[in-house]
Formats: sequence, C-alpha cells, structure tokens
Amino acid sequence: MNLKTALKSKKKLIKEINTHYQRFQQFNSIASDETPVYDPKEEYGIWLKKTKELIDLKNQINKANMPIFRD
Repeated sequence: MNLKTALKSKKKLIKEINTHYQRFQQFNSIASDETPVYDPKEEYGIWLKKTKELIDLKNQINKANMPIFRD
C-alpha cells in the first residue's frame, strides 16, 4: 500500500467511524414501543472495530514516514 491509498483509506475509515458513532448516539435511547432502526450494541461494536483499524492504519503510515523524518 502506498501513501496515497493509505491516506484515502484513512479518510474513508474516519467517515465510517463517524457514521457508526452517530447511529450509536442517535438510537441509544428510544421509546419502549418503538423498534430500533439500528442496534446500538452492534453499532458500538462496529465503531470500536473500525477505530482499532484506524489506529493500526495510522501506525503503518507513521512507520512508512519514519525515513522521511530522519532526513
């Protein structure tokens, strides 16, 4: 993976993370007679997984940039 695709992936992951977090916040509390559109527990789990993926991707980007910082 080159830097350009890594940065695109990072941007895409951030967008997905924001979407899942907003769904989690929005549907965390609903009336008991309503059926939830999204399951908050599932959205929270996906949010955590995507956040970990983002951290791993940012670490890979930083490792790839280390030779640039040394010069």
